[in-house]
Amino acid sequence: MSRNIKITLAILGVAVVIGLLSLRGLHDRVSRLAQDEATEEQLKAHFDNYDPPGWFEARGRLGAYASDAVLDALEAASLAHSEVRARYAHRDALREQIRLAQESGRPQAAPDGQTMLDAHRQIDPALQEAEVKDELLIKLMRDELRSKPGAAALPAAVPVRRRRFWHRRQRATVPPLR
Repeated sequence: MSRNIKITLAILGVAVVIGLLSLRGLHDRVSRLAQDEATEEQLKAHFDNYDPPGWFEARGRLGAYASDAVLDALEAASLAHSEVRARYAHRDALREQIRLAQESGRPQAAPDGQTMLDAHRQIDPALQEAEVKDELLIKLMRDELRSKPGAAALPAAVPVRRRRFWHRRQRATVPPLR
């Protein structure tokens, strides 16, 4: 056996031993984390009944706790998805026009093939744009969470909204008492 092969086998053997020791240490830590049966049943029942927040609740949480950059990225992604929905709606409206023209016996009233192709071709770029905006939003949110890892685990206080100045205008219109 050549010297290089012996060195490689020795390094590989050390790596296997280190891996086995790490695996044993991981097993010991996990076994220490195990709860009693009642606690595990309570946790299982809690997570089985957990209902993730709906869209409006999630959007409200984002509005309350997200940074301005995340909110801007969310708005851009929402606009991109609205554009996708509009392109699909346009294509579906053209299909409905074709169906109605065929049912009425006037196929010349239907949109031509080029119009349908153009409508269909406009969908893919809109989908790609929406996907890019989604990926940008996800990346931005992950970067912010990684920059503040403790913030994800701590309960966040509800942010205080700045008071509008409508109460000052209202006072100005009421004549002062003399």
